[in-house]
Amino acid sequence: MKNTDPPPSPSRHSVSLPDGSVVRYLLRSLSVSPANRGLDPSSPSYDRSKDDDVLRWTHFCAEVFSYKPHPPGPDYFARHFYSDPRADASLVRVLVSVDGDGTEGEIASGVRVFRWTLSLGDG
Repeated sequence: MKNTDPPPSPSRHSVSLPDGSVVRYLLRSLSVSPANRGLDPSSPSYDRSKDDDVLRWTHFCAEVFSYKPHPPGPDYFARHFYSDPRADASLVRVLVSVDGDGTEGEIASGVRVFRWTLSLGDG
């Protein structure tokens, strides 16, 4: 089941630090290549190499877990994303640092929302 809702609009945020400096962030959804829009990420016709934003996010995830004795690499997170028939890049939200000219920097945080149907039994 593909999400037909439009992704949430990006929002800008500023954080004032104790030294008086200000760091700016953009909260947004991941984007997929126009060539992949509307395709199931687990299908063979989906070209993963064109999804720079998703690949960037998988590297961020690997970096977050790099403290572990046997840390998963970016391919682990990519496999989980692309193997999920309900994968939807618009449901992955990232907080990205933004320079004064609007150029995006590093991903500072991320969250993936899973849209699943839960069975509550007979009720």
